[in-house]
Amino acid sequence: MAKSKAEIMQWLKQSLGEKDFNSIKSQINKIENSPSTTRYHYGQYMSLLSRFSKRDTRSRMGSVLVLMGANKQGVKDALRILG
Repeated sequence: MAKSKAEIMQWLKQSLGEKDFNSIKSQINKIENSPSTTRYHYGQYMSLLSRFSKRDTRSRMGSVLVLMGANKQGVKDALRILG
């Protein structure tokens, strides 16, 4: 059974902890509301995702960012460049 976005967001909040969840959400809002210096903000998402050294961890965090409101193409481009 597919979960609703609200259920997924609640699960993410519980999994990440409210402080980290709110911090990530705030960073995404800041990125999305800022003038785009790269296509779909991929440069800013690269900076955010480069904190994670393992490729699989970056990929999972990319999915989390998209679920939390990040631009899907921007995250996808950032992950492609980071390798």
